[in-house]
Amino acid sequence: MRLLAAVLFRREVPAAVAEGSARSDPQTDAATAELTEDLAESQRTHGRATVPALARTLWRMGRALWGLGQELDKRPQGRLWQRALGNVPVVGVLGNYLGERSALHRVVREAERWLAGDRT
Repeated sequence: MRLLAAVLFRREVPAAVAEGSARSDPQTDAATAELTEDLAESQRTHGRATVPALARTLWRMGRALWGLGQELDKRPQGRLWQRALGNVPVVGVLGNYLGERSALHRVVREAERWLAGDRT
């Protein structure tokens, strides 16, 4: 997990988090509480989850998941010419293939450096 985070997303994940032995982070707990605050309020007020509370919670979680696409766009991409070729009808498949192949070669080189201990 740490290797993928470092190589694909340029994020450093502490070893304790990757192992699952880290204590919960107050910032993460606060964000989770904010996402589910309508459900908690509904539970306190009505003793059960109401449909409007479920809808608002689902909407908030959907927006949070929408941001995941932006995170995934940060992964290594092909060269500019390969991405441009990918937009051309018919030959675009070739451009996309070459771009993904180029990006994967770059990821492999970075992973080898990361495993060797050069974590810059």
